[in-house]
Amino acid sequence: MTALLEQLAAGNEVTAQLILVTGTNIFSLPCVYACFKHECYFEMWVGLGTAFVSVMYHSAEALKEPLLGMNDGKWHRLDNVFAIMSFVSLMLWLMDNKNRKHDEFLRWFFFVLVTWAQERGPWILFYTVAPILLAFSLLILKYIVTLQLPIFIKSPSERNKFLKGLGLLGIAIYFFALGLNERADYLRWHHGMWHLFCGLAFYQFFQIQVAGRKVKAA
Repeated sequence: MTALLEQLAAGNEVTAQLILVTGTNIFSLPCVYACFKHECYFEMWVGLGTAFVSVMYHSAEALKEPLLGMNDGKWHRLDNVFAIMSFVSLMLWLMDNKNRKHDEFLRWFFFVLVTWAQERGPWILFYTVAPILLAFSLLILKYIVTLQLPIFIKSPSERNKFLKGLGLLGIAIYFFALGLNERADYLRWHHGMWHLFCGLAFYQFFQIQVAGRKVKAA
C-alpha cells in the first residue's frame, strides 16, 4: 500500500497528505447531521468542532505553518480536547438517561475536566485516556445500579446498530494504532483511515434510539 501511495503522490506529498488526513474528516459529517436532526446540539457542536479542529491541526502539521495564529502543537492540544469529548458524548448517549438534566450536568463536568487535563498534560497518555475511562465506568455503573439492560442490547434493531458501530470502531482503533508511529505512517494514511472509520462508527451509534431524544432517520 505504501508503494502505491508513493507512486500516486510522487512530487506532491504535502497535497496528498492534506487530502488523506484532512479530507477523511468529511465522514464525520453524517453523524453531525444526525445529531442536528435529533436536536442534540451539544453533541452536534462537539462533532463539528472535532472535524474542524482536526482539519486545522493536520493542515498546520503538513504545511509546517501556523493557521489562524496557532501552530500545529496548539491545534493538536485542542484536537485532543474535542476528540476526547466525542467519546465522552458517546458514553453519555449510550447511558440513555431519561432525565436530560443528568446529561447536562455530566457534559459540562467532563468538558471542564477534559480541558484541564489537556492543559495539565497534553502529551501524557493518562490525561487523554482517564476522562474516557471515567465516562465508560459511569456508563457501566448506571446499568449495574439500575439493574436494567440497555436498549442497545435488548432491542434487536438497536443492537444491530450498536454492533455495526462497534465493528467499525474496532477497525478505526486498528488503524489508529498503526498510525501512532508517525514516521512510518506515510502521508498519515493510517491516521486518515482512523478518521474515516470513526466517522462511520459514530453515525451508527448515534442512530440508536434512546430515551428523551427525537431520533429521526438522517
